Amino acid sequence: MKCDALFNYCEGVVFPQAFHSRLANLPRSQQRPPESAGVPTGGVGSTVPVPLPPPQPAGVQIAAGSGFLLRNTNVLLTNYHVVENKKQVRLSFPNGESFPGRVIATDPAHDLALVEAVGRPLSAGGLALAMDAPIRAGEPVHAIGYPLAGDLSRKPSIVSGQISSAVGLRDEISQFRTTAPINPGNSGGPVLNQYGQVIGIAAAGLVRADVEAVRFAIKASAAAVILQQLTVATPFNIAVTPTGPIPADAIFEQSAPYVVLIEAK
Repeated sequence: MKCDALFNYCEGVVFPQAFHSRLANLPRSQQRPPESAGVPTGGVGSTVPVPLPPPQPAGVQIAAGSGFLLRNTNVLLTNYHVVENKKQVRLSFPNGESFPGRVIATDPAHDLALVEAVGRPLSAGGLALAMDAPIRAGEPVHAIGYPLAGDLSRKPSIVSGQISSAVGLRDEISQFRTTAPINPGNSGGPVLNQYGQVIGIAAAGLVRADVEAVRFAIKASAAAVILQQLTVATPFNIAVTPTGPIPADAIFEQSAPYVVLIEAK
Protein backbone atom coordinates (compact mmCIF):
# COMPACT_ATOMS: atom_id res chain seq x y z
CA MET A 1 0.00 0.00 0.00
CA LYS A 2 1.46 3.36 -1.03
CA CYS A 3 0.75 6.52 0.92
CA ASP A 4 1.47 10.17 0.26
CA ALA A 5 2.16 12.95 2.70
CA LEU A 6 -1.41 13.87 3.61
CA PHE A 7 -2.74 10.33 3.64
CA ASN A 8 -3.51 8.23 6.69
CA TYR A 9 -4.56 5.60 4.20
CA CYS A 10 -4.46 5.62 0.48
CA GLU A 11 -5.22 3.37 -2.42
CA GLY A 12 -2.05 3.86 -4.45
CA VAL A 13 -0.67 6.29 -6.98
CA VAL A 14 -3.76 8.12 -8.16
CA PHE A 15 -2.32 11.52 -8.95
CA PRO A 16 -0.02 12.69 -11.75
CA GLN A 17 3.62 13.00 -10.77
CA ALA A 18 3.37 16.78 -10.55
CA PHE A 19 1.01 16.38 -7.61
CA HIS A 20 3.29 13.89 -5.88
CA SER A 21 6.10 16.45 -5.95
CA ARG A 22 3.82 19.04 -4.37
CA LEU A 23 2.75 16.61 -1.66
CA ALA A 24 6.37 15.75 -0.93
CA ASN A 25 7.04 19.42 -0.17
CA LEU A 26 4.31 19.69 2.46
CA PRO A 27 5.43 20.56 6.01
CA ARG A 28 6.24 17.53 8.12
CA SER A 29 3.48 18.58 10.52
CA GLN A 30 1.03 17.54 7.81
CA GLN A 31 2.68 14.20 7.19
CA ARG A 32 1.72 10.95 8.82
CA PRO A 33 3.89 10.01 11.81
CA PRO A 34 5.18 6.48 12.37
CA GLU A 35 2.56 4.08 13.73
CA SER A 36 4.69 3.59 16.85
CA ALA A 37 4.82 7.29 17.68
CA GLY A 38 2.80 8.37 20.69
CA VAL A 39 0.93 11.04 18.81
CA PRO A 40 -1.98 12.87 20.43
CA THR A 41 -5.47 12.22 19.12
CA GLY A 42 -8.71 14.11 19.08
CA GLY A 43 -7.40 17.66 18.90
CA VAL A 44 -7.48 19.98 15.94
CA GLY A 45 -4.47 19.29 13.78
CA SER A 46 -3.73 15.98 15.51
CA THR A 47 -3.26 12.79 13.60
CA VAL A 48 -5.30 9.66 14.26
CA PRO A 49 -3.32 6.58 13.19
CA VAL A 50 -5.27 4.17 11.04
CA PRO A 51 -4.43 0.50 11.64
CA LEU A 52 -2.47 -1.06 8.83
CA PRO A 53 -3.46 -4.39 7.29
CA PRO A 54 -1.90 -7.50 8.83
CA PRO A 55 1.53 -8.31 7.39
CA GLN A 56 1.70 -10.81 4.56
CA PRO A 57 4.04 -13.82 4.69
CA ALA A 58 7.60 -13.03 3.66
CA GLY A 59 7.93 -12.62 -0.08
CA VAL A 60 4.17 -12.39 -0.70
CA GLN A 61 2.63 -9.05 -1.61
CA ILE A 62 -1.10 -9.40 -2.20
CA ALA A 63 -3.18 -6.55 -3.56
CA ALA A 64 -6.95 -6.57 -3.80
CA GLY A 65 -9.46 -4.17 -5.22
CA SER A 66 -12.46 -3.88 -7.47
CA GLY A 67 -13.01 -3.60 -11.19
CA PHE A 68 -15.91 -3.69 -13.60
CA LEU A 69 -16.65 -5.43 -16.86
CA LEU A 70 -16.84 -3.22 -19.94
CA ARG A 71 -19.96 -3.82 -21.99
CA ASN A 72 -19.76 -6.43 -24.78
CA THR A 73 -16.23 -7.49 -23.77
CA ASN A 74 -14.41 -9.82 -21.39
CA VAL A 75 -12.21 -6.91 -20.26
CA LEU A 76 -12.33 -5.09 -16.92
CA LEU A 77 -11.34 -1.55 -16.05
CA THR A 78 -9.64 -1.06 -12.69
CA ASN A 79 -6.93 0.97 -10.94
CA TYR A 80 -3.36 0.46 -12.09
CA HIS A 81 -2.06 0.20 -8.53
CA VAL A 82 -4.23 -2.87 -7.90
CA VAL A 83 -2.30 -4.90 -10.51
CA GLU A 84 0.98 -2.99 -10.64
CA ASN A 85 3.98 -5.35 -10.92
CA LYS A 86 1.80 -8.37 -10.14
CA LYS A 87 2.44 -11.72 -11.81
CA GLN A 88 -0.83 -13.44 -10.93
CA VAL A 89 -4.30 -11.89 -11.10
CA ARG A 90 -7.56 -13.58 -10.12
CA LEU A 91 -11.01 -12.21 -11.01
CA SER A 92 -14.01 -13.28 -8.93
CA PHE A 93 -17.49 -12.41 -10.22
CA PRO A 94 -20.53 -12.08 -7.92
CA ASN A 95 -22.14 -15.18 -9.47
CA GLY A 96 -19.29 -17.33 -8.21
CA GLU A 97 -17.37 -17.55 -11.47
CA SER A 98 -13.62 -17.01 -11.27
CA PHE A 99 -11.08 -16.47 -14.03
CA PRO A 100 -7.39 -15.69 -14.30
CA GLY A 101 -6.70 -12.10 -15.29
CA ARG A 102 -4.21 -10.77 -17.81
CA VAL A 103 -3.20 -7.12 -17.79
CA ILE A 104 -3.47 -5.92 -21.40
CA ALA A 105 -3.04 -2.14 -21.05
CA THR A 106 -2.02 0.39 -18.42
CA ASP A 107 -2.19 4.14 -17.91
CA PRO A 108 -0.15 4.85 -14.75
CA ALA A 109 -0.63 8.62 -15.09
CA HIS A 110 -4.36 8.19 -14.44
CA ASP A 111 -3.97 5.03 -12.31
CA LEU A 112 -5.97 2.89 -14.74
CA ALA A 113 -5.51 -0.60 -16.17
CA LEU A 114 -7.39 -2.99 -18.44
CA VAL A 115 -7.50 -6.64 -17.38
CA GLU A 116 -8.77 -9.46 -19.57
CA ALA A 117 -10.84 -12.23 -17.97
CA VAL A 118 -9.01 -15.13 -19.61
CA GLY A 119 -11.37 -17.94 -20.62
CA ARG A 120 -14.57 -16.05 -19.85
CA PRO A 121 -17.13 -16.40 -22.65
CA LEU A 122 -17.90 -13.13 -24.39
CA SER A 123 -21.33 -11.78 -23.42
CA ALA A 124 -23.44 -8.70 -24.03
CA GLY A 125 -23.42 -7.69 -20.38
CA GLY A 126 -21.26 -5.08 -18.71
CA LEU A 127 -21.10 -1.38 -17.95
CA ALA A 128 -20.45 1.58 -20.23
CA LEU A 129 -18.57 4.72 -19.26
CA ALA A 130 -20.59 7.92 -19.54
CA MET A 131 -17.73 10.04 -20.89
CA ASP A 132 -19.83 13.15 -21.45
CA ALA A 133 -22.01 13.01 -18.35
CA PRO A 134 -21.72 16.25 -16.35
CA ILE A 135 -19.90 16.21 -13.01
CA ARG A 136 -21.72 18.67 -10.74
CA ALA A 137 -21.17 19.33 -7.06
CA GLY A 138 -24.17 18.30 -5.00
CA GLU A 139 -25.36 15.51 -7.27
CA PRO A 140 -25.93 12.04 -5.76
CA VAL A 141 -23.45 9.27 -6.54
CA HIS A 142 -23.11 5.58 -5.69
CA ALA A 143 -19.93 3.47 -5.49
CA ILE A 144 -20.05 -0.31 -5.89
CA GLY A 145 -17.17 -2.54 -4.90
CA TYR A 146 -15.52 -4.77 -2.33
CA PRO A 147 -14.57 -2.67 0.73
CA LEU A 148 -11.70 -4.04 2.81
CA ALA A 149 -10.71 -6.19 -0.16
CA GLY A 150 -13.41 -8.78 0.33
CA ASP A 151 -12.78 -9.29 4.06
CA LEU A 152 -16.29 -8.05 4.86
CA SER A 153 -17.82 -10.14 2.08
CA ARG A 154 -16.95 -11.59 -1.29
CA LYS A 155 -20.12 -10.03 -2.64
CA PRO A 156 -20.19 -6.41 -3.84
CA SER A 157 -21.78 -3.68 -1.77
CA ILE A 158 -22.97 -0.14 -2.46
CA VAL A 159 -22.28 3.14 -0.67
CA SER A 160 -23.82 6.48 -1.51
CA GLY A 161 -23.00 10.15 -1.16
CA GLN A 162 -22.70 13.33 -3.18
CA ILE A 163 -20.18 14.91 -5.48
CA SER A 164 -18.53 17.45 -3.20
CA SER A 165 -16.33 19.02 -5.88
CA ALA A 166 -15.99 18.62 -9.64
CA VAL A 167 -12.18 18.58 -9.28
CA GLY A 168 -9.75 16.52 -7.22
CA LEU A 169 -6.68 17.20 -5.11
CA ARG A 170 -5.04 20.53 -5.97
CA ASP A 171 -7.85 21.15 -8.50
CA GLU A 172 -6.87 18.12 -10.61
CA ILE A 173 -9.43 18.11 -13.45
CA SER A 174 -9.22 14.37 -14.15
CA GLN A 175 -10.72 13.62 -10.72
CA PHE A 176 -13.65 14.62 -8.57
CA ARG A 177 -14.27 14.50 -4.83
CA THR A 178 -17.17 12.70 -3.22
CA THR A 179 -18.69 12.12 0.20
CA ALA A 180 -19.42 8.47 -0.64
CA PRO A 181 -17.32 6.41 1.82
CA ILE A 182 -14.84 4.86 -0.61
CA ASN A 183 -12.69 2.50 1.47
CA PRO A 184 -9.65 0.33 0.75
CA GLY A 185 -10.85 -2.44 -1.54
CA ASN A 186 -13.28 -0.17 -3.39
CA SER A 187 -10.40 0.91 -5.62
CA GLY A 188 -11.22 0.41 -9.29
CA GLY A 189 -14.95 -0.02 -8.79
CA PRO A 190 -17.52 2.07 -10.65
CA VAL A 191 -18.94 5.34 -9.33
CA LEU A 192 -22.40 5.90 -10.78
CA ASN A 193 -24.68 8.92 -10.91
CA GLN A 194 -28.38 8.96 -10.04
CA TYR A 195 -29.20 7.79 -13.57
CA GLY A 196 -27.11 4.63 -13.24
CA GLN A 197 -24.35 5.92 -15.51
CA VAL A 198 -20.69 5.18 -14.72
CA ILE A 199 -19.16 8.64 -14.31
CA GLY A 200 -16.03 7.65 -12.39
CA ILE A 201 -13.68 5.01 -11.03
CA ALA A 202 -13.17 4.83 -7.25
CA ALA A 203 -9.60 5.77 -6.40
CA ALA A 204 -8.53 6.93 -2.93
CA GLY A 205 -9.34 8.38 0.45
CA LEU A 206 -7.66 11.08 2.52
CA VAL A 207 -8.07 11.01 6.31
CA ARG A 208 -6.84 13.55 8.86
CA ALA A 209 -8.03 14.17 12.40
CA ASP A 210 -8.94 17.79 11.70
CA VAL A 211 -10.67 17.06 8.38
CA GLU A 212 -13.63 14.84 7.68
CA ALA A 213 -12.61 12.04 5.31
CA VAL A 214 -12.27 13.10 1.67
CA ARG A 215 -12.71 10.56 -1.10
CA PHE A 216 -11.56 10.79 -4.70
CA ALA A 217 -12.70 9.24 -7.97
CA ILE A 218 -11.17 9.33 -11.43
CA LYS A 219 -13.50 10.82 -14.02
CA ALA A 220 -14.79 8.46 -16.70
CA SER A 221 -13.47 10.84 -19.34
CA ALA A 222 -9.92 10.21 -18.06
CA ALA A 223 -10.21 6.63 -19.33
CA ALA A 224 -10.31 7.79 -22.96
CA VAL A 225 -6.55 7.29 -23.38
CA ILE A 226 -6.45 3.70 -22.17
CA LEU A 227 -9.63 2.72 -24.00
CA GLN A 228 -7.95 3.61 -27.28
CA GLN A 229 -5.80 0.53 -26.72
CA LEU A 230 -8.84 -1.75 -26.60
CA THR A 231 -9.88 -3.27 -29.93
CA VAL A 232 -13.10 -5.28 -29.94
CA ALA A 233 -15.51 -6.39 -32.63
CA THR A 234 -18.63 -4.81 -31.11
CA PRO A 235 -19.17 -1.31 -29.66
CA PHE A 236 -18.47 -1.44 -25.93
CA ASN A 237 -18.93 2.09 -24.71
CA ILE A 238 -22.35 3.21 -25.88
CA ALA A 239 -23.87 4.65 -22.73
CA VAL A 240 -27.64 4.54 -22.30
CA THR A 241 -29.35 7.93 -22.40
CA PRO A 242 -31.01 8.46 -19.01
CA THR A 243 -34.76 8.94 -18.80
CA GLY A 244 -34.83 9.95 -15.15
CA PRO A 245 -33.32 9.24 -11.73
CA ILE A 246 -33.13 5.60 -10.64
CA PRO A 247 -33.41 4.39 -7.02
CA ALA A 248 -30.15 3.21 -5.48
CA ASP A 249 -31.40 -0.35 -5.07
CA ALA A 250 -32.23 -0.56 -8.78
CA ILE A 251 -28.82 0.87 -9.72
CA PHE A 252 -27.15 -1.77 -7.57
CA GLU A 253 -29.27 -4.59 -8.97
CA GLN A 254 -28.48 -3.73 -12.59
CA SER A 255 -24.77 -2.92 -12.08
CA ALA A 256 -23.45 -5.21 -9.33
CA PRO A 257 -23.33 -8.40 -11.47
CA TYR A 258 -20.52 -6.79 -13.47
CA VAL A 259 -18.42 -5.53 -10.53
CA VAL A 260 -15.55 -7.92 -9.84
CA LEU A 261 -13.21 -8.66 -6.93
CA ILE A 262 -9.60 -8.49 -8.14
CA GLU A 263 -6.83 -10.24 -6.20
CA ALA A 264 -3.25 -9.99 -7.41
CA LYS A 265 0.16 -11.14 -6.23
